[in-house]
Formats: sequence, C-alpha cells, structure tokens
Amino acid sequence: MGKELGWPIPEYWVATPSFVHWVDAFSTEELDLLQNKAKEGYSPATVGQGEENGKIRRTDITWLCGDEFAWVYERVALVVAKVNFQYYRYNLSTIAGRMQLANYKAKNKGKYDWHLDTGLESMRKLSFILQLSDPEEYKGGEVQIKVGPEAENPLPNSRGDMIIFPSHTLHRVKPVTAGERQSLVAWVTGPGLM
Repeated sequence: MGKELGWPIPEYWVATPSFVHWVDAFSTEELDLLQNKAKEGYSPATVGQGEENGKIRRTDITWLCGDEFAWVYERVALVVAKVNFQYYRYNLSTIAGRMQLANYKAKNKGKYDWHLDTGLESMRKLSFILQLSDPEEYKGGEVQIKVGPEAENPLPNSRGDMIIFPSHTLHRVKPVTAGERQSLVAWVTGPGLM
C-alpha cells in the first residue's frame, strides 16, 4: 500500500468495565439524611411507561427534589464525570430528571427483576446506584449485573458504595428477605449514540 492510499489503522479495542465501584462520595451524616428520606417512600414503583407490575418490581419510591438537594446532584455529577472520563468516554449532558430514592421491604419481598435502564426513546447512557443501607440491616436484596451468560457475583454493597455502569447493562435487585434496603438511583443522558 502506497502513501497515496493512506495508512491502515490497526484494530484497537479496550474493554470497558461492566461497572465502576466508587467509595466515600458521601459522609455518614449525608447518608443518614438520604436514607431517612428513602424510608419515607410513598409511591409504588413502576416499570416501562409508568405501569405498576408487582411481578417485576416491588419497591416504594420517592423523588429527590433538585432544589432542596442540589448538593447531591452536584456530588453525583462530579463522580459520574470522573468515572466517565476515565472508563467510558460517553458524550454526557445531564442527570435525567429527578433522582429516585427506593425502599425495598422484606414484608413484600421487595425486588426489581432483570431489566435495562434504556428504552426506545431513552438516551440514558450511564446508571448509578448509591447504597444507603448498611448490609447488616437486611438480608437478600443483592444487586447483580449480567454481561454474559451468567450473572456476576453480587455488586459491592457497603454503605456509601456507588456503582456506575452503562444503562444498557442487564441488572436486577434480588428479593429482600429480611429488613429493608434503601438506595438512591439516577440515570445520566447525552446526545447521540455514544
């Protein structure tokens, strides 16, 4: 091949992690505040286009107001920006809507079966979960992701752990069998495919 035809580019591909684990983004006092807010969850969670479906998802939710909790949005945006720059390099623009506080209760075997955080009209690119409960406060409720034929081992679940992963990743919350598990979740959007 001569110079006039150009120089070939070799194939180069770097595998991105299925998830990124971030710690210490929030203080104990901040986690207490968010956890107590999550325990106030008053609405049954929905799936898809707002449909209640207890076979797929059983949890009470409430939404985190951006005005009162701007500091949470700022903190999450900073962590997600750092993780995205280092690992994913997606074109991101905003945290989609309000963040969601979830309370999974053993009394109704709170869970969320296998699902994606994307949809036909969704431009969600990254999802995140902030663990608000101490794992000693409940049993079950493991968060798993699936990137191959087998589900990965449960994701880290120490209080304050943040898990960031591509929104097109299949994931679930297994049923809570004792106590209650609280978490904060959100989705980060951006234009185009990447």
